[in-house]
Parts: sequence; C-alpha cells; structure tokens
Amino acid sequence: MARSKKPDRIGAKLRRLPPCEIERAGGLLAPFLSPFDLCKQLHVDARTLQRWDAEGTGPPKTKVSARVWYRKSSVEQWLRDREETKLFS
Repeated sequence: MARSKKPDRIGAKLRRLPPCEIERAGGLLAPFLSPFDLCKQLHVDARTLQRWDAEGTGPPKTKVSARVWYRKSSVEQWLRDREETKLFS
C-alpha cells in the first residue's frame, strides 16, 4: 500500500507566485526579493528558508501585510557574515 504524500503547502504557494517583476518595474520594492526569488538565487528549497526563519538563522525579512520580502543588501550582509576563512599550515 502506497503512502499518500502530504502536500507541500509552502512550496506550492511559492511555485504559484510569478517571478518577481518588481525590480524590472522599479518602485519602492525594487531593493527587495520575494521568498520565491530568494530561494531561486540561493538554490534552496522553500522549506529550507522556512526552517531558517523558524530557527532564527535565516536572512532578515520584512513583512508587509501577509507578504514577506528580503532586502537584497541584508541578504548580502547575511551571506558575508557566514563566510569562513580556513587557514592551512
């Protein structure tokens, strides 16, 4: 008997969102990324972004009503903070 697979509501919701047109259109939200766009750029699944948020380890976010946005400069800083330098003897 095959197990029924639970629907991935978060991933399905992000897949329904169109690619971000805001940057091309300019405007107030031009320096921000949608969760969909951030997942694409970081090559991570929507669940990974959700887990980072729950753990408090993800990039800072801005909520406007029910929508979440990630400022590009904040994501870049978050990535810089995670850089590791390995020194070899």
